Amino acid sequence: MLYDDDGETYNYLQGEYSRIEIKITPDTNNQKQGSVKLTEGQKTWSFSDYTFRYMTE
Repeated sequence: MLYDDDGETYNYLQGEYSRIEIKITPDTNNQKQGSVKLTEGQKTWSFSDYTFRYMTE
């Protein structure tokens, strides 16, 4: 989960924040696939674009 709020006020105390689900799953070829899910009705302040970079041995 990625937490996001306006970063400037204490409005998070009144519930003005979002939790963004970030999920990594392997596909049928064992390649990793990333997805981002924002709960309906929530907004983002800081995060709108996502880039997945996988680092493996």
